[in-house]
Amino acid sequence: MMAGRIDAFYGKRENLREFAPEGIIGELRRLNYDTANATSTPTRRL
Repeated sequence: MMAGRIDAFYGKRENLREFAPEGIIGELRRLNYDTANATSTPTRRL
């Protein structure tokens, strides 16, 4: 859901290749985020 919204907003910018050479979706594919322990005590304190 968020990827589509980010792409809709930033995907049409003229300077897109400056900050996202592979497009928004391509850059988001490189993002790895672990949600398995999202409710642990150390995570909530951040």
